[in-house]
Amino acid sequence: MVKEGRLRALATLLPTRSSLLPSVPTIAEAGMPRVSMVVWAGLFAPAKTPKDVIDKLSREVNVILKQPDVREQFERHSLEAGGSTPGELATFLKQQLVDWGAAAREAGLKPE
Repeated sequence: MVKEGRLRALATLLPTRSSLLPSVPTIAEAGMPRVSMVVWAGLFAPAKTPKDVIDKLSREVNVILKQPDVREQFERHSLEAGGSTPGELATFLKQQLVDWGAAAREAGLKPE
């Protein structure tokens, strides 16, 4: 709707500008630096899956995510197709736990 001019985006909740809407500032650029959210999905395998299988799956998924028709499908839903290594995903997940744990504590939320 933004690209069609039917909706005006004031900011994104991403930590960096979106390649889909490069002229739209991030929420930090708009004056709210502590607010950020990344929509993501990951591919996971059972814990004892051999490393060579994990590495091959990772390589193949990253190749698929670079295909124009696949990228187009993601973009239709306002998503940016990306990819990473298993190590990068693990690092990202650990940081998400830190960030969302801090946000929950700051909001006064307690686990039940």
